[in-house]
Amino acid sequence: MIYVLNSQGYISDILDPQKERAYWNDLHVIDIKEGIETFDFDTDVDIPVNSTIVLRSPNNEFIPFIVQRVNKVSNYRLTNSYQCDAEFLNIRYSKIFDPQILEGQTPETALAFGLQGTRWEVGFIEDTKIRTINIDEHMNGLKFLRMIASDYEMELRFRVVIGGNRIAKRYVDFVKRNGLNAGKEIIFGKDLQNIERLEDASMVVTALYGIGAADENGNYLTIESVNNGKKYVEDLDALQRWGKDGEHRYDIYSPTVDSGKLTPQMLLDLTEEEFKKRINASVKYIVDADDLYELLGLGHERAQAGDTVRIKDEYFNPALYLEARILKTERSYTGSSKNKFTLGDYLELNINAYKYLRDVKKLLNKSKESWDFAKTTAESAQSTADTAQSTATSAQSTAETAQATAAGVKTLTDGWKVEGKTTIDGANIETGTVTWEKARGGTLALGGYNNENGVFQVYNSEGEVIADLDGSRGGFSELYVSNLKAPNVVTKTLADTTIYVSTWTVNTGYPPSDSNGGTSWSDALFSLGEAIRRIPKFIDHNVKIIVTYNSDLYETIELNGFSGGGKITIESSTTATPVYVHGNLIATSNSCQIEIKAHRFTSTADKIIDINACNYVYLYNCIFRGGGDITTYAIHAGNGSHVVSENNSFYDCKVAGQSFYGSHLHLMNSKGSTSVYFARAWGGVITGVGTIASAGSTALKTEQGGTITGLSSPTSDSGTTQEPIVQETTTTWTSTGGSNWSSAYGFQSGVRQGNYGYGRRTGFWFFGSTTSSTLTGKTIKDMKVYIKRSSSGGNSGDVNIYLRWHSHTSQPSTPSDTNLSDAYTTVKLSWGEGAWVQVPSTFYSYFQNGTAKGIGVYVASDSSSGYAVLDSTAKIKVTY
Repeated sequence: MIYVLNSQGYISDILDPQKERAYWNDLHVIDIKEGIETFDFDTDVDIPVNSTIVLRSPNNEFIPFIVQRVNKVSNYRLTNSYQCDAEFLNIRYSKIFDPQILEGQTPETALAFGLQGTRWEVGFIEDTKIRTINIDEHMNGLKFLRMIASDYEMELRFRVVIGGNRIAKRYVDFVKRNGLNAGKEIIFGKDLQNIERLEDASMVVTALYGIGAADENGNYLTIESVNNGKKYVEDLDALQRWGKDGEHRYDIYSPTVDSGKLTPQMLLDLTEEEFKKRINASVKYIVDADDLYELLGLGHERAQAGDTVRIKDEYFNPALYLEARILKTERSYTGSSKNKFTLGDYLELNINAYKYLRDVKKLLNKSKESWDFAKTTAESAQSTADTAQSTATSAQSTAETAQATAAGVKTLTDGWKVEGKTTIDGANIETGTVTWEKARGGTLALGGYNNENGVFQVYNSEGEVIADLDGSRGGFSELYVSNLKAPNVVTKTLADTTIYVSTWTVNTGYPPSDSNGGTSWSDALFSLGEAIRRIPKFIDHNVKIIVTYNSDLYETIELNGFSGGGKITIESSTTATPVYVHGNLIATSNSCQIEIKAHRFTSTADKIIDINACNYVYLYNCIFRGGGDITTYAIHAGNGSHVVSENNSFYDCKVAGQSFYGSHLHLMNSKGSTSVYFARAWGGVITGVGTIASAGSTALKTEQGGTITGLSSPTSDSGTTQEPIVQETTTTWTSTGGSNWSSAYGFQSGVRQGNYGYGRRTGFWFFGSTTSSTLTGKTIKDMKVYIKRSSSGGNSGDVNIYLRWHSHTSQPSTPSDTNLSDAYTTVKLSWGEGAWVQVPSTFYSYFQNGTAKGIGVYVASDSSSGYAVLDSTAKIKVTY
């Protein structure tokens, strides 16, 4: 499907091959090596040159293109042939970078530097390594992005998000590798018949000299001191394959590295890396797409540029085992006969296993009587080995078994080395991957110079990481942690903090959202609940939450469990104009000071302000309006609380303020009217000064030993007449079930988001039909969703959860019904953390007209940083 955008960037036309306004003769080309992406198609619809179109692929990916060329042909009917380039290619024209050096750059900061002044922004980043970026020539924006991608050994991924009938966001991701690993072996000439094989051996060598720069005396740096006296690295398989009369093909490699920092070991490592690229001919395989789909077991929409397969090429001797990527895709969405894939970018997997096995048998035969069992096992292993890898593994297992069963025989590994990737030398084994059932020993060293950051991961039975210790994130000998985050760990403030909240846009173009930072009016949060959730529990400074005047907050304000010598202040941005709170306030067990200023509370709760076990709460210049007889107290101070009320007004409640056992309530300059008492001391203390609100027959009431002082001859002030309350209803629904869907497994139990190697998960919470039927036709004032991350599973760090609406009352039966809304809101959660999430008003109309019936989660990324497991129970709370 093709979306045509108008000059304002909105969708103005849709082309669908199955409908009247169709397109045909299309070809979508992605070439990873060349870094290009094009889309050509024919249609009878007129589209101006330089227009933006968005291609929606069968994978539901949105890809923007710019119409570059058009050829109009009139043959019975007018046909327009369009040639389009991917929109990201226009980054080359966005800016020119002068030569300069950028010190201490992470992938994120370098990418942000490159995207300044463009319509693109930084997306997902899969690494945090620090580099110095050397821009040694003038270069355009796209060349700079490709240069830093090479420097960080990452790959670029361009993607867009569609929302509101236009491209809402454009992202550039830095990923370690695009595409998936299909895990399938293809035998050239057997599995694939419709295949073209292109071979170039002009750059092949079988031995490579590593030569560094010369020092001040003219002596060149070489590798012989760390390479058993040889100035070159060699490969005997490559010699057998490419050598003439047993003679090596030599070449010289000199790395472009600062000579002052280059050591012989570093030179050897770099030479070996280069040598791996030169021991085989450059081979490309151009594959018929239908064959590849059938071999890999993929649907036509699944194979992508960057995906990885394995190839066994028996035209080489010995046979060559390669891991290959799909470097180029050519596909049509209206006629699959045009589809073609080009494979390349190979990694050799051959490990010379048969020679390894012969050497093992030779050693075993030296002690025949003690090793008969081992020899028999080795011969059996050779006859049953299907591949080079499995044969090598069987041989090594044989040697270990023999060693364990023959007492007194010389240790197999003493002084023995084997050519290839696995080396056994004395007590050391050097190899690639080791698989074991149990291991025991002393020191496990992970990472270092060549292996970079060490990683230790523990998986559960479903293949999900439940513990992750990564060298890039630090480790411990003793546990010294500057910021330990967990649901049961108390955090503390480090400085005075101000958080901004608004329910309306203060600065044009910067709407408030609970996914913002809350650091300014241009970055304001939408709800008080989210602002409070971000406050550390130990308050040692002044934390101020400023809410824009005339904001409408539909929520219960909860301040629970804050301690320390600091203060939390929640105030209106303008003292003379209040913040409207459609709900009540609950404060429990707070030892720090709390101040609430210039708020107008409207609530039908029994207690509008309910304060228990709080050291000091100050209420200033507020209006408290209840629901008449159903609201008993405007302010309730209980369980040893100390509360001060100054310049506040009370309406439509029975009692303005009550002090319960052991509490102290101080009332200053009050206004309004109550139906029973102004103040009631039930075992507590009330003091006061100035005017009081008018009350029933008894203004002041003491019971159970309570006392009231300072108000013996009060003057009442009825305040101003209040407008009638608009009756609103708040209802909370709990989900009836939860599940997730992926292309690999279909529907499974539990709610999950993201991809951890088994396909992207789309999570659903279902609420039955009652929620939808209740909200249909109503006017929604506010909507919130409560979700919680599980205490294990998924990424171990904080994860952005992408909440979207869906149209199902229960689990759908077909994959085509698994899409969620394009519109979303986000909340960042750690393991075991839950939150009430403010739903954006853009969702409301879909619930009001009956389209939306539930909530789900989906992140448009395959990065493991977006993978999360969530509780199967969620709640929706709506005021209407």
